[in-house]
Amino acid sequence: MDFEFDSELPKCTIKKVVGSSPQNANGTTYFNLGIGDLTLTTDAISYLKRSNNRDNEKILSTIACIILTVLTYALKRTG
Repeated sequence: MDFEFDSELPKCTIKKVVGSSPQNANGTTYFNLGIGDLTLTTDAISYLKRSNNRDNEKILSTIACIILTVLTYALKRTG
């Protein structure tokens, strides 16, 4: 499950990508979460880039909402 959102400042906008994938180890399911910046010219995701866009609170609250969405989806599937 992938999610995209924008990190915005007056001078620039950076597209952020959050990807989640279920993993299984010894019968226990957990989710791997990857967070990165999307490079629009190549469609590549950079997991190491530091954008320093000064909107950390927005980014963290967006990621928290995404985590809740992923967990809700997982709980509905496992019933």
